[in-house]
Order: sequence, then structure tokens, then C-alpha cells
Amino acid sequence: MKFKIPSFLKPAKEVLNEDGVPEERTSAQNITLVFSVCLLMVMNVLSQGSLNIALPSISAELDIPSSRIEWPITAMSLASGCLILPAGRISDIYGARRMFLGGIVLFVVSNIAAALSQTEIQLNIFRAFQGAGGAASIPAAVSILAHTFPATSPYRAIAFACFSAGAPVGSGFGSVFGGVFTQYSTWRTLFWFTAGVTVIPLVLGYFVVPQDRLEPGRDTRVDYLGTFLAIAGLVLLTFALSQGPIAPDTWKTPYIIAFLILSVLLLVAFFAWERFLVKSDRFSVPPLLPLEIFSREKIAWVLILGFLVWGSFQPLLLYAVLYYQTYAGLSPMATMVRMLPTAVSGVLVNFVFALVVPYVPGWMLLVVGALGTAFSCVLFANIVPSITYWAMGFPSLFCSVIGADAIYATSSIYIAAIAKPNEQALCGGLFQTFTQLGVAFGLAISTVVKNAAQVKAAPELAGTGGEADVEIPLEALFQGIKAAQWTCFAFSMTGFIIVIAFLRSIPVLGHRRTKKGALSSASSQTLDVEGGGGPPVLDKSFLEAEATLAGGDDQKITSMEMANLGVDGVDTERQGERKEVR
Repeated sequence: MKFKIPSFLKPAKEVLNEDGVPEERTSAQNITLVFSVCLLMVMNVLSQGSLNIALPSISAELDIPSSRIEWPITAMSLASGCLILPAGRISDIYGARRMFLGGIVLFVVSNIAAALSQTEIQLNIFRAFQGAGGAASIPAAVSILAHTFPATSPYRAIAFACFSAGAPVGSGFGSVFGGVFTQYSTWRTLFWFTAGVTVIPLVLGYFVVPQDRLEPGRDTRVDYLGTFLAIAGLVLLTFALSQGPIAPDTWKTPYIIAFLILSVLLLVAFFAWERFLVKSDRFSVPPLLPLEIFSREKIAWVLILGFLVWGSFQPLLLYAVLYYQTYAGLSPMATMVRMLPTAVSGVLVNFVFALVVPYVPGWMLLVVGALGTAFSCVLFANIVPSITYWAMGFPSLFCSVIGADAIYATSSIYIAAIAKPNEQALCGGLFQTFTQLGVAFGLAISTVVKNAAQVKAAPELAGTGGEADVEIPLEALFQGIKAAQWTCFAFSMTGFIIVIAFLRSIPVLGHRRTKKGALSSASSQTLDVEGGGGPPVLDKSFLEAEATLAGGDDQKITSMEMANLGVDGVDTERQGERKEVR
């Protein structure tokens, strides 16, 4: 009997119709693709979060001193945050499918290697390779979703909502498996488990991720100098931010000061070089990061918003674990149970998001996100240890994910709509870079505030240089955690102010079907962009010119607003060129 592979699991090959447009994929293929991408996101975040609870066991077995106990986590964050931007650019040049599958292979192999590590150095190196694998695959996943589900598709919001759910679900289940394996098995089981589960999106992705459609005459040159400056600057900046609070002399430590100054110089040089490439007639290499991206619509403010909210959300979860496990003295399993609302909330909020995004303006969803995270921080900043967990701990953790996911999903859809088709992975990587830097910056600032509050509560801690090898009185630790949560609240409220001040023009970002099954804009402001993800088809110079609207009033409108009017017949020359390319 000959085994027959199901049709939706056959290697994905796009079939073009007579107009050069890909034929519609089956629902089974799309569902499998979304599941694969989301599972990868879950495992990538789970790999970071699960080690928070396992660190004491790892430290004991590998003889890692308390001053370096955070390095297994820091190594992965460093590699991921610093490589994700150039990886996005390479993905756009050589194909998202290749980077997606190649990144997963690296992630799986490095997890297996980490499980076999015998020394601290080996573990840190393999953790860095895990970060590199995630950096390669996550921006590619964003590009795959953006091209598979065009901007006019009613399923685009669902796909991005599911992808966004991967972060809180991975964070929540990271605490779950971190507690279970640490208490009942060994920390090495975490890496074996992560490697085994991540094989699933690798196998499914091979069959259902569409083949890359790359233009034959595309520019494949890479901005190597810009890549070096960006990676070096981000590595030093992230390292300094993460190590500054726990360095021997905290922020006064010479190497921390040197790295901060050098990172700023390298990043300034990076932006100067990128600007030079655009204006120079001598060099024709395309820049790693076209700086005009920051001037498109509201992308710059959306990136800053992601920086601030994720700089609030991740520290909130870290200090929650610290509160339950260190201050309250709970076991890893008991701590894990109290962190479960983050996973449950992540699934629920993205399900609701997929339903409401075709009806609610994007800026309102961003408001919900910023206020949701701020509310969570306020609750935990005022937590009373003597009252039940359900009064303050549970609602704080549950609402934290509502805020973070609303920001992540809305921002991802918005950026995918504004990015050009050949920039999807780059722009997705840019947003990921800002959120990663936000986490590093938020942790650095909140740790400084936490340490200062601890010294105020216990003056004998002054001059100890952070927490390394120092026993902190529980009451001082409690006051420090509360102060850190207030710092996170300030980050979220700053994000809320940015939404109100600069992002209220973001319209409805989703599309819905009418009763007849045809696509319909959710409102007159619905973003309508060219299929496959990308900027509005209309020419920007024309769109930003003065246009006469109904009523005879001359008003200046943006490219997004003009695209939303559904004007036909404009920029036919560009459309004709695109059809010839196809």
C-alpha cells in the first residue's frame, strides 16, 4: 500500500494564474502555516522565560557565581536583539522561507548542545546561538505572514493576532515548564523539551511555507559596514544596560562607562553611514536600514511605543517572579501556578483582538494596550502580602498581557501595512529590535530604582554594588520591588501619552466580510493597501498634495487616508510596471 501525503502537507509551491497572481491557498494550508509560525514564537519566548526559575539549579550544577548568574539569559537576549535587524534585511534579500527554516535548524541544534553543556562558557555560547536562531526566524515569520495574508484579507488580523499571542503564551508556559522540570527533573530537560517541540514548526514549515518569490534583478548586495556598526553598537549598549546595575561598582564601573560611550559612538556612526549611502553618488550599496522608514506615516512613534510598553511589561513579569519566589518564599511550582494567568490571558486577548480589529480604530487598541499594562503595574506596586492572591496578584498578571498583546498585535499589523513588499522582514526586525532594547532599558532603569529603594529601606546595603553575594532583608526587597513596579508604570503611561498625542490618526486596520461574502472596509478610515503587504499603491508625492474632497474643501491628506478613499486609476504607470515584473 502506497502512502499518500495529504495535499496540504505537500511542499509549498505557488501556482500563478494567467495574470501572474498566486492562486488562493487552501484553508488547511493557511491554518497549518499560522500554527507553525505561532508555535515557533511560543518556543522562542519560552526558551527565554523558562530559565528564570531554573537559574538557581543551573548555577549550583555549573558553579556559576551569583555575579554572573544572569548570563545564560543575557547571552540569548544579546544575540537576538543585536542580530534581528540585519537578519531581517538578509531575509528580504535571499528569501523569508530560507531564513525561517534555517533559523529554526540553528535554534534546535543549539538547544540540544545547551542540554549537553558541561561548563558555564559552553552554556552561554550555545544560548547565544539560540538567540541567533530566533533572530533569523522571527522577522522571516513576520514577512511570511504579511505576504501570505494580503492587507485586504479578513484573515490577516487573525494571523497576526495568533502570532502575537505566542509571546505571552510562551512567557506563561515558560514559567510552567521551568517550574515543573526544575522541581521534578533537571534544568537540562528544558533544553531537550524545547528542541523536540521546535522540530514541529520546522517540519510543518517545510511543507506549508510558500516558496520565496524573488525578483530576478533584485539587488543582493549587503551593507557590511552598516551591519558591523549596528551589531557592535547594539551588543555594547545591551550589555552595558543589562550589566550596569549588577556590576562591581554599578554604573560607575569603568568598563560599563566605556561600553556605553562606545555604543553611542558606534550607533551614531551607523546612522551617519546609512544617511551617507542614500545621498552618495560614489557608493551604490543599498543601506541596511533606509532612514526614510522612520518618516513614513507614524512608524517612528509606533516603534517608540513598543519600546516603552515592552520596557514595562517584561520587567513587570520578572519582578513578579522575584516577589513570589524570593520574597514570598514559594516553590518553583507554586510560583509557576501564580504566573499561569499570563498564558491564559494571552490566548483570550488575541482571540478577542481578531474579532474587534475590523471594527475598532487602531489607536484605540493602542490606548487599551498602554493603559492595560499601566493598570497592572499599579496593582503590583500596591500589592499587600497579607491579602489573597486573587485580589491583586491575579488581575495584575492577567491584565499585563492584555496591554502588551494589544500593542504588539496592532503595531505588527500597522507596520506590515506601511512596509514595502521587499521590506517586510526588515521592518518586522526593526520593531523586534525596539522591543528588545525597551526590555533592556526598562530592566536597567527599574533595577536602579529598585536598588535605591532597597538602600533606603536598609542603609547597610549602601555601597554593596547591587545584589551580588549580598543578603537583602526581605522588607527591603519588598520595597525595592514596589518601587520598580512604579517605574514600569511610568513607562506605560508615557506610552499612553504618545498614543493620545501622536497616534490618534491610525485608522481601523482590519477588513471584514459582508453577508454576501465580499470584502468590506470596516469604516471609511480603513487602511487599504496593496495585496501582499506594503505601502499604498498611490504615489506618495501625489497623495500628500492638496486634494479636493467631498464638499469642495481643500484639505491636505496623508497617503494612508487617500488610499482609504479607494481611488482607482491613480499611479497606473507604477501598477503597470509591477504587472510586468510579475
